[in-house]
Amino acid sequence: MMSSETTFLNKLTNGDLGAEDLANHIGRSHAIDRAIAASPSANSDVLKTLAQSHDQKTRRNTVCNVGTPAETLVSLAKEFPAEFFAQPLLSLMMLEDPLLLTRLNPGVLKSFLNDPECPESFVLWACRHGHKTDQLEILKRSDLSVDQLRYIARGPHPRAAERAIDRLIEIGESW
Repeated sequence: MMSSETTFLNKLTNGDLGAEDLANHIGRSHAIDRAIAASPSANSDVLKTLAQSHDQKTRRNTVCNVGTPAETLVSLAKEFPAEFFAQPLLSLMMLEDPLLLTRLNPGVLKSFLNDPECPESFVLWACRHGHKTDQLEILKRSDLSVDQLRYIARGPHPRAAERAIDRLIEIGESW
């Protein structure tokens, strides 16, 4: 005979449960919470609730779920930066809300800027709008273009701007 947890997980896997069923089963066990957080049928309210879980794996599954609302993702980004930046719908969310990355805690983007998987668009965004720590991290890169250095040189962060200006002078460019 199957346990009620196993029965629930089988129904969840088969897509036989509605949003109300999911919401009613939150908190019964870590296994159920993790499965709901990873389920494509979990709605935004369920995912917001699971983002507050005490279980780290449940929160991680929530970040990875494509149905997780942008604000919930931002709230979990500091804890799971790799999962946040791997979120399949992140680019679409940024198109809908160009200031999405400004709501990240300082240092979250910095952790991704040295990753080989970091797209050029994120580097450019950080050159234009990033926190001071993001821009200082970018300045460690050897592959910065003159335009990227100019964005930082004209930016609001004096220390990063000074370093960018120094690099521009070194290569014989104006800012």
